[in-house]
Amino acid sequence: MSARILLGGILPVVIALQGCSRTEDSDPVSLVSDDVEYFDLSAYENAEADTDRNSISGTWVGSWRYRSDYEDPGESALSGSPEFFARLDIMIIRSTVDGYEISNCNSGKFVTATLNEGYLTSGRGQFNISADNRLYPPEVTLEGISNIYDVRFETTAEGEFLKVSDSTAPIGNYTADWSGDDNNFSGDIYCAQLDNLQGGTEHRFSFGGDDGTHFTMTQRPLISDFDVQINDALNELKYERNAGAGEYQLGLYDIDTSGFTFDFSTSADSVTTRTSVGQGTVTIPLP
Repeated sequence: MSARILLGGILPVVIALQGCSRTEDSDPVSLVSDDVEYFDLSAYENAEADTDRNSISGTWVGSWRYRSDYEDPGESALSGSPEFFARLDIMIIRSTVDGYEISNCNSGKFVTATLNEGYLTSGRGQFNISADNRLYPPEVTLEGISNIYDVRFETTAEGEFLKVSDSTAPIGNYTADWSGDDNNFSGDIYCAQLDNLQGGTEHRFSFGGDDGTHFTMTQRPLISDFDVQINDALNELKYERNAGAGEYQLGLYDIDTSGFTFDFSTSADSVTTRTSVGQGTVTIPLP
């Protein structure tokens, strides 16, 4: 049986599910590598001080640490050394008539969230809300078999979020175009994730809108995830590649604590006859 697992609501991996457990009942593993540049939330503490600490509505910035371990008897090159990466996660929480909703890069839509006695529960997982109005997802370990490389994996992640603005406006925008007539698409960005990959020079980037459009592209193939996923909700077009298949390019520019710009392109191949190009901006609302 295959299932799509969302670790903290942010790591899409198609797997045959083997188990899911909290790490508190097992020996802890190090989620930190000297070969990864991690995101420091202290850069956003001045912005946090200007927000309403009695409300969870607003723009949130999170820092995640990931570790994946693999076992592949058939391909020993994929076994042994763990794979680490860091993630900057920017999301919107906004109030609704029935409670709250949170932006989601995996679906390109907002997911319903329920606030109850210091916990925020949603399709992105459960967050503990601290007394100083920070969000803490539980440290989680997932185990399974990846359908991408047919390897057993164990992925562990932990993170923390702080609110940088009371604004629930979009954090960016994008424009893109498929080859052919009348196949352009554009929109606002409500969720963005920037990953620093092991080695310090390459990245992965994801964004989501509110209409079902979402995008993920990496500058280096990873064992644990797809290389490219583009879901254009307007034109009902998709592009998906993994294991280094296909030709694609992701550019990220002027990365700092306030955001960055990006562009991308994909080439036609035996599976997809369309090419695509696009660009956009992500801006974190800081005072």
